[in-house]
Amino acid sequence: MSRSPRRPSWRCSALTEVATLQTDRLDFRELRVGDIDDIARLYGDPRVTRYITGGVHTRDMAQAWLDAQVAFWQRHQRIGMFRVADRATGAFLGRCGLRDLGDSGEMELGYAFVPKAWGRGIATEAVRATLHFSFQNSDLARIAGITFPENLASKKVLTNCGLRYVREDHFYGIDVSYFAISREEWLAQEAGA
Repeated sequence: MSRSPRRPSWRCSALTEVATLQTDRLDFRELRVGDIDDIARLYGDPRVTRYITGGVHTRDMAQAWLDAQVAFWQRHQRIGMFRVADRATGAFLGRCGLRDLGDSGEMELGYAFVPKAWGRGIATEAVRATLHFSFQNSDLARIAGITFPENLASKKVLTNCGLRYVREDHFYGIDVSYFAISREEWLAQEAGA
């Protein structure tokens, strides 16, 4: 499927302070250049990168990824990729947030967590909080989530958070399952919570 680059048709609320977020168990803050050690460990673990494009990252690859996320925050100011930590201990657990979905003009919800965070509902909690924050602080009409078709755990997180399966697609040079949630669907979900 051929895609032509599209300009984003959304904007963010004005940022008056550093973007932070908390849930019962998690602390979120925007990623910073100083997070390289945590990001390099995350992307250096083959268990984590099994379903992430590019596979295991060298430190230089992790730095390039992190630099792109920091630049995204600087451009958009109110949405981006968060560093997620255990609220009780401060320990790094992973990352969760939004980024450009290739050159589609859409926003992609992405997340990756260290293995010790798996199976504890951390990803679901982080995704729900990120969706809430992102829809509250932008005029996005829709947020997409993609995953490898065989990544059943990620599909479960996406559907548990209200994203619905839309189609099989192709992004970043790979076949993916494409999920999405519209602002209207999210608002209805919030009203029913």
